[in-house]
Amino acid sequence: MTENAANRFLFWIGLISLLLLFAGLVQAQFEIDKDALNYPGLHASVKQAEEISIGNQEALSFTHGAATNSINISESSKGSTMSPPVQGDVGWITGVPADGYGVILHTTNGGKNWTRQGSPNTIPNVPLSDVRAIDAYCAWVVGNEDGNYAVILRTTDGGKTWIRRGAPGSVPDFGALGIGAVDSKIAWVVGSNGTIIHTEDGGKTWAQQASNTSAALMKVAAIDRYNAWIVGAHDNGYAVILRTSDGGLTWTRQGNASTVKTTGLIDVTAADNRTAWAVGVNHTVIKTMDGGASWQTRMNGIASGIAHMNGACAIDKSNAWITQDYGRVYWTSDGSKTWNVQNPNGTGFWLMSVSARSLKTVWVVGIAPWIGKGIILHTTNRGVNWTEQFAPVNVPFHRVSFVGTRS
Repeated sequence: MTENAANRFLFWIGLISLLLLFAGLVQAQFEIDKDALNYPGLHASVKQAEEISIGNQEALSFTHGAATNSINISESSKGSTMSPPVQGDVGWITGVPADGYGVILHTTNGGKNWTRQGSPNTIPNVPLSDVRAIDAYCAWVVGNEDGNYAVILRTTDGGKTWIRRGAPGSVPDFGALGIGAVDSKIAWVVGSNGTIIHTEDGGKTWAQQASNTSAALMKVAAIDRYNAWIVGAHDNGYAVILRTSDGGLTWTRQGNASTVKTTGLIDVTAADNRTAWAVGVNHTVIKTMDGGASWQTRMNGIASGIAHMNGACAIDKSNAWITQDYGRVYWTSDGSKTWNVQNPNGTGFWLMSVSARSLKTVWVVGIAPWIGKGIILHTTNRGVNWTEQFAPVNVPFHRVSFVGTRS
């Protein structure tokens, strides 16, 4: 063999060897990918996801300070080319029953369109007293008892399905009036007879926590998995304020007859684990800035009368909104040193709840019990103008909650 022939032979042998080596690497990579697909943990997760109903899909959440961020995996998003809704435009409203089941309304466009969710087969025929929107897919709703235990509902697919959580024995026979949810798994529910129940598994199981009161507990402001406030009716001469910093293992009563003078508190909202407002009977507005060690009256100089403050929503420790009977709303931007009062659209409705995304963008719902109607109001300019939003059913509305708000 000549030298040139030998060189050509070696060239082709080298090239073929390189090609074979490349092919081997590709095959090896393919085998690795197959092994990954067959990894028991992943396979089990896929199998589990196939076996769990849509209504039981869980959100993957992590907490940073007082804010909870959620990434939701839901059946509704599988294979979909549609973009998910903008989080801040997603909200829910609860109200009294109509057509044989409790009312849950839902919007994905800031209330331009509201749709009713659920059916008589999935939503009990009871008033639904509170709602908490976690993210675009997950929300919690509570209401009166049905079937000898309180109604607690949760969705993790944007409300396409609502699943009742808990069962008799785990959930007591009481009227659930408020829910404070940290994420899709951790929540407190409160209500009649001083009842507090708590879940850390998305409502599959519930543990009762000691309130040391028999007063009706109205609402919960949950900051994180450890910190929360609860407010309620009076006990021993003044309204109940309870605080936990250990996840509810212990609840401590705050305030006294001289600082919490009202006979009942209706709502509570917290900006962080030190700053909270509580509102209630006879025009009561009180605030703490030290975690509840002290509470001060924060609406002086406005005639009280018999009007109740029904709803509150903090934006941060300086900015907040409050709703009142007889069509009034209030907002503050200086930590409640001063309040701006408005009467949206001149309505006489009892405005029951407020959900504020900012000081400018706000939703309010209310009731006119004398005619059995409800109202939904919205502003995008700090209440200079209010727009009435229309619902597919017109019933008294109890609560509103938009994603990203503290209500």
